[in-house]
Amino acid sequence: MEYGSLLLDSLSLAGQSVMHLLFAGRLTGKKPHAWHFALYFSLLCAISLAFAWFSPQGGGALPIGAGVLALYAMVRVALGGKRPVSWLAAVLGFYISQVSFGILNSVEAVLFPHFAGSPLLYLLLLAALALFFLLCTCCYRAAGKLLGQPEGSHTLLLLFPTLFIFAAELYVLRT
Repeated sequence: MEYGSLLLDSLSLAGQSVMHLLFAGRLTGKKPHAWHFALYFSLLCAISLAFAWFSPQGGGALPIGAGVLALYAMVRVALGGKRPVSWLAAVLGFYISQVSFGILNSVEAVLFPHFAGSPLLYLLLLAALALFFLLCTCCYRAAGKLLGQPEGSHTLLLLFPTLFIFAAELYVLRT
């Protein structure tokens, strides 16, 4: 077992769980508690382990869909968000993190093969993870400012273009 990879995955899931719930809390106007983060982190770990076990080469859209459903459940049940706002927070929250990861993954694919086998690789991966969190945070802040507190029927209208872009991204990734 490679402990460096396990550490990076754990840090990534922990950071995503915090960012997803803070973003969802901003959209719903509710403040998440510490147990919300722990529960959501546990759900993300379980999803990650399940799909790593059953589909070692990557599950594509299924793990992302499971993650969106887990975030929706957390926002809807734990934070008490309304159904349209919960869906918007789940889809947009996951989409922003996936796009941020995709941007940095492209840069990593170009730069990091030169450092394969070098101890510097793990430092670069930690730096990339920090940059991922910074990029996500900036995108979440921008989306939060643009959306404000989305309540009412217009929230459902925002959900459809977001789902379309998300589906287009998954299609591009699969082909």
